[in-house]
Amino acid sequence: MSKGRIEQSYFDEKKELAMTATTYVKGELERALELLNTLAYRSAGDLDAFQVHDCIKSAASHLVNIRVNFEKARWAAADTELEFEQWLIKHNNADLI
Repeated sequence: MSKGRIEQSYFDEKKELAMTATTYVKGELERALELLNTLAYRSAGDLDAFQVHDCIKSAASHLVNIRVNFEKARWAAADTELEFEQWLIKHNNADLI
């Protein structure tokens, strides 16, 4: 997408996606924390390790998308001629390409 400035609806969409995913990740990590709080030295085998790993993996899988949508929102609001990939490189986020 080449630009000068992208319409606000694109910005709003990407911002909302980042916020929604962040809220989801927060919930998954809170659930993992609740499970971890039940972990006890004498009964470590009673904890459902699958649930803990599932929460953490689910949260982790959303983190890159949050970063991409956040950068897309920033890029949309900026007055720049940079393509999105160039924007990522310029702002030290080339790992998102």
